[in-house]
Amino acid sequence: MSEEFLDFSPEDFKRTVLLEPDWYPFLIRKHEIAFSKEKNKKMHVYEMLGVGEGPQKDVIVQKWFLEDQKFRMIPFLNAVGAKIGETGAKGLSPSRAAGKVIEVFIGRREADGTEYNDPKMYRPYTGPPIASATEATASA
Repeated sequence: MSEEFLDFSPEDFKRTVLLEPDWYPFLIRKHEIAFSKEKNKKMHVYEMLGVGEGPQKDVIVQKWFLEDQKFRMIPFLNAVGAKIGETGAKGLSPSRAAGKVIEVFIGRREADGTEYNDPKMYRPYTGPPIASATEATASA
């Protein structure tokens, strides 16, 4: 049996950095569709990259939304500029969130004895322009 070797990138490491619970600017790098293992339900997966100066810089987090609980996506999509209100909204494309910078409240969650960054709340980003967001969009 031959020995197996693994390579780890700086991006792999940045996925493990725990942030203190607080609001941070994040660039939504991409949107993907996935299916849950247990019930084979459609999920919207957003990968976000911490931008600007501070401990969040280059930290990567993901947020998963079950499509059959799409009401949970409303604060997230409104933070990127959607207008979902009491009368609802039609024809929104979840993938249009990619490339936008929003503020994300990062909390913590635990799974199998390991702590993770947990994106919990969202609001529009109102801070100064972030140069690294443009660079990160180009490299995503």
